[in-house]
Amino acid sequence: MSLIRLGPKPPLLVAPGDSVHDLTLKLTERNVAAAAVLDGPDLVGVVTERDIVRHIVVSTRNPHDVTVREIMSSPVVTVDLETTITAAVSLMRARHIRHLVVIDDDGNVVGMLALRHLLYAVMDDLERNVGDLTNYIMIDSPGG
Repeated sequence: MSLIRLGPKPPLLVAPGDSVHDLTLKLTERNVAAAAVLDGPDLVGVVTERDIVRHIVVSTRNPHDVTVREIMSSPVVTVDLETTITAAVSLMRARHIRHLVVIDDDGNVVGMLALRHLLYAVMDDLERNVGDLTNYIMIDSPGG
């Protein structure tokens, strides 16, 4: 399964010079928790709701006066479309992150994965495995 199928919404892309206030409006409008930060064609960061809480709310800074560049995480952890769900989950766990940027072969941002997307996929796979095992056990065999 392609990772892009797990995060079906087009990724939210913002510029490093955008204000955190504008970022917050875009996150809310799109109902997403993270955005990829592009400086021209270059992926330079990721910014999340958690970054806003940590760098703006807790420190009582004015979101109109702070740029995305000041609060974004960089360098960006990326995966490609061929990355397995297991590998993506392992990477998130090892790096203590909740979002991964999905890039294509040319390095273009094509998606944003949240940890919940991956967990739902793992849960779906486990449910299928349980169903398969149940069916296997319940099938009458010759002489049974």
